[in-house]
Order: sequence, then C-alpha cells, then structure tokens
Amino acid sequence: MINGVELRELASQITIVIDSPESVKRQIKQISFAQKKLKILKKELSLSIRNINQEAAQANADTLLSVLSDISGNRKLAGQARAIQRKKIDKNKKQVRQPYIELQMQIDQLILEGDRLKLLAQEYCLDPEGVTARIQAEEEQKILRHQEQLKYAEELKRQQEEELKQQIEKLNRQMDFWGGYSGFIALVMASIACGFILSGFGRLIQGMQINWFLTVFWLLTFILSINLFIKKKFFK
Repeated sequence: MINGVELRELASQITIVIDSPESVKRQIKQISFAQKKLKILKKELSLSIRNINQEAAQANADTLLSVLSDISGNRKLAGQARAIQRKKIDKNKKQVRQPYIELQMQIDQLILEGDRLKLLAQEYCLDPEGVTARIQAEEEQKILRHQEQLKYAEELKRQQEEELKQQIEKLNRQMDFWGGYSGFIALVMASIACGFILSGFGRLIQGMQINWFLTVFWLLTFILSINLFIKKKFFK
C-alpha cells in the first residue's frame, strides 16, 4: 500500500514559483513528471480495490448455523444466516478498501491542481507581465477577503456578547421581580400564620375582647407586610 510519505513528497512537487520564464518551464516539466507518478499510483490503488472486491465476492457465506440448518431442513433459518454473513463480508470489504479510495481522491485533487498550475505557467510564458500583475491582484484580493472575514468574525463575536449580556440582564430583572414577590408572599404567609396562632390562642382563653384585639393585630401585621413590600420594591 502507498504510504503517506511518498504521497507527500509528490504533493510537494505540485507547486510553482513565478520568477522567470526559464524557471517556470522547468517547473512545468517537474509537475508533469510528478503527475505521471501519481497516475501510476492511482492505477495500483485501483488494482488493490479490484482484488478486495473479488475476494469479497468469492468469500463463502456459509456458517456453522447455516450448515446445521440445512442439515435439519430449516432452509429459512439457513437463508437468514447466510444473509447476515454476506452483510458482514460486505461491511468488511468497505472498511478495507476505504483507505485506498481516500488516497485515490487525494491523488485526483493533486493531479487537478497540477493541471491548474501548468496552465498558469503557460500563460505566464506567453505574457509574463500580465500574469504577474494578475497574480498580485489575486493576492491583494485574498488579503482583503481575509481582513473582511476577520472583521465579520469580530462583529459577530461582539453581537453575541451583547446578546448574552442582554439575556443576563433580563434574567437578573426577572429574578429581582420574582424575588420581591416571593418576599411579599413570605411576609403575607407569616402574618396569616401569626394571626391564626394568636386567634387560636384567643379562643383557647375564651376572651371575646382578646379575639377582637388579635384580629386587629393580624390586620395591622398584614398591612405592615404590604407596606414593607412596596417600600422595598418601588422606593429603593
């Protein structure tokens, strides 16, 4: 199998430096030579993939379960066992050939890149000044696009931070709102509990005047609770 080092060495030859027509012509030959090697490697990969497919096609789908099922006359179970075994063989075939397919795709990309660079080099040999100016303009456009991408990313980050800040402030306001009402409810419940306790105590001693006194005390406690809540909520 082709190793990654060999492919990286060939990939390093699929490059070009626009310096002079003579140098560019030599680089075109270098790229063409690297492409020929890549095409040979691709053929070797295709042969390996073909062998993997043939081995999978010739693999026996019989298993111990399918054989025993045939002997016992259970053909349905034997067919199911063979179908399961064929699926396993097909899955193993795909796993084994996947690295070869990925290498083929990388080789195709390198060959295509070589063709693009050779075309650029040939254009340079015909019009050195025009191609040089075009390359410089393309590089400037790349720099501008990169700067715009950075600017967009910073703006997006700022907007996200602002949205997060607003969400936190909204959550804090909600917590303050419900926190204030929970304090009010607690005061009301405490006053009601206090009123019931004192009223029960009044009934225990059976004093009519004390009952009226306790009822008034409970109402005053309730009013005081509302007053404290209003002051806390609206007059900080």
